[in-house]
Amino acid sequence: MSRRPPQTSLQDALDLFIVDGRARRFTSHTVRFHQGRLGLFVTWCQEQGLETTGDLTS
Repeated sequence: MSRRPPQTSLQDALDLFIVDGRARRFTSHTVRFHQGRLGLFVTWCQEQGLETTGDLTS
């Protein structure tokens, strides 16, 4: 029996990614770039009914 990994909302995943980038001392430009681009992706996913990381497939 395989266990499913915990699911995180896409917005929470984006927020965690940005916090991690700041902790790694990415430049403010890099953080804003990723936040903007990935924010658009999260919005698009939500419009498609995709809400959690588990909803995404490769």
